[in-house]
Amino acid sequence: MSLTIYTYPNNHRVLKTLVAAAYNGVKVNVETIQMGVDNKTPEFLAMNPTGQVPVMSTPQGPIFESNAILKYVAGLRVDTNLLGANYYDRAVVDQWLDFVNTRIEGPRAAWVLPIIFSEIFPFNQEKYVQAKTDLLKALKAVDSHLLVNTYLVGNYITAADIALAAALIFPFANLFDADFVSEIPNVVRWWKTIVNQPKAKPIFGEMKLATAEAMAPGQTEIHPIKAPKAPKVEYDLEEMEAKRAAAEKAKPKNELDELPKSPMSLEDVKRGFFLKQPLNHEYFETFWANFDHEGYCIAKSVYKYPEDIQSEGPAVNLLGGFITRCEPIRKYTFGCVIGAGSGADNQFYGVWVFRGKGIPSILNDVTDAEEHDFQLLDANADSTKEYLKTIFTCQNYEGKPVFIRKFLK
Repeated sequence: MSLTIYTYPNNHRVLKTLVAAAYNGVKVNVETIQMGVDNKTPEFLAMNPTGQVPVMSTPQGPIFESNAILKYVAGLRVDTNLLGANYYDRAVVDQWLDFVNTRIEGPRAAWVLPIIFSEIFPFNQEKYVQAKTDLLKALKAVDSHLLVNTYLVGNYITAADIALAAALIFPFANLFDADFVSEIPNVVRWWKTIVNQPKAKPIFGEMKLATAEAMAPGQTEIHPIKAPKAPKVEYDLEEMEAKRAAAEKAKPKNELDELPKSPMSLEDVKRGFFLKQPLNHEYFETFWANFDHEGYCIAKSVYKYPEDIQSEGPAVNLLGGFITRCEPIRKYTFGCVIGAGSGADNQFYGVWVFRGKGIPSILNDVTDAEEHDFQLLDANADSTKEYLKTIFTCQNYEGKPVFIRKFLK
């Protein structure tokens, strides 16, 4: 796949896409253009009629607007979850991307541009004070969120983290002095985490916090600004604990948690099969020798709508998304699903080790599980043992080549 971004040098809106590309193993070429010249040509205006950058050329056609470009690249793989692991998380990723555009980029630009492009954007004290105030206010909101969250969305890095981190590179390195960062300690912790990730650091570069606020030409003083202090809230710890205990008691119990303790640990099973990569073929015998027939069952699954996956690309994305959305049942399940076929004859086949004696009701928590037909198998039958080994290891199934294999582990 040939992807090229056209931009001016050192554009932070491009860096976020390059980091997403690094996470997804996608190569993106960057072509620097001369603004006012190259972006006025008929060829460029055919890609983006506004003449603005960045613009990306793809095999399907051009894309402009930096978040659209970011989401295109972030969505090229589903297993990295850069756009969110489920429907809710995807909406929250979009929420934070909109927040960056509407609450961060505006005041950031008003503060930064008079410093780096003073001949075009002359310094204005009133706009500077307003920009600094608005940016700190927005980051205080982020700081409150990060007080109880490691990342912006869920417990993993998404495109939202990458976009905000990229937007804050210049401010952290040049504008946020000790007084400023003291107001947003959780943002500082989060930002250092994101920019120093192995996939991100080679693109963002070595990051150092500013020791003083840079000033624009014509600026004579630093505006000392502090965000309003939140009113102190007194907490009744006993009351909070009582409410927590009541909520825990009222929470419906999972039927699988009520089962007698099993001598077979599902986590040990998963570790046994993946003690060697990509699979420990020696573990099948141990697995069946220790299988708890009272505490677990075996099932197979077949996709109900094979006519919808008769193209390998969409089939790979669909299966990757399904396994990702199985996260709510991971604690009680070990499974493997393959995509086999070619052309107009693709199908998904799965094998599952479920806690309990039947197909668990928690499968209803997986939004698209109903698109698969689950059937119990006889765990004592040699045919079941052979089926499990086949799905785990085969390169061809029923004469059809296996083009993808995904484990829920």
